[in-house]
Amino acid sequence: MLVLISGILIGFTLGLMGAGGAILTVPVMMYAAGMEERQAIASALFIVATISATLSIRNLLNKAINWQLIGWFGLPGIVGAYLGAVAGNMVSTSVQMTVFALLMAVAATRMLWESAQSAPNEKTSIAAGTLFFVGMLTGLMTGFVGVGGGFLIVPALTLLAGISMTSAIATSLAVITLNASVGFYQYLHVFSQQGIELAWKTLVAVAAIGVLGSLIGNVLGRRLPQKHIKKIFAVFLLGLSFFTVIEQVGG
Repeated sequence: MLVLISGILIGFTLGLMGAGGAILTVPVMMYAAGMEERQAIASALFIVATISATLSIRNLLNKAINWQLIGWFGLPGIVGAYLGAVAGNMVSTSVQMTVFALLMAVAATRMLWESAQSAPNEKTSIAAGTLFFVGMLTGLMTGFVGVGGGFLIVPALTLLAGISMTSAIATSLAVITLNASVGFYQYLHVFSQQGIELAWKTLVAVAAIGVLGSLIGNVLGRRLPQKHIKKIFAVFLLGLSFFTVIEQVGG
């Protein structure tokens, strides 16, 4: 039951902000579903890809996705996700979880900083080289520790490409779909060689209820104050990152 409730929260956060939900999925799979670290990362990639893909279909119909940015940002992200997944299967799980905890802290800090800033001015030119680099970096993170990277993608698209927040969130979800799918495929390939099974019933159930939560979050995102939401979520992430580090040190 706790896993399913968490699934709603994951989807709700992802639909609300275009970021954050993915970074919750790994700890949910570990602590609520009792999965081993690497299985939790692979499971998170499947769940995040499913939820993001569903939202992307809706955004596609609404013509909210910026396809030019998918080329500059998404394609290097796919390469990065594959390489990140390969690297993730080559290092110890303690390294992965330490990196994951650091990323949670970075994401929380970023959200707190954003909530204190005024809306950025839109730009007319796209810093293609910077977008390419950030896209590759985001993909690496996705494949390595199972996070979607929306906390980097959304501000990068608004600040560097100068698009609206609505378009940035829609484009971010499309990029996350691509990156998470590629990363999951690589983990699944390695798992099949090692004889590791995934808890498919749990994954499908969490993904399905996460989709419902994401649709609710997507609708409410137009009405709720984003600054206050980000502050609350950021504090939660800081606590979760601290807990993860303590557990790794204690383990």
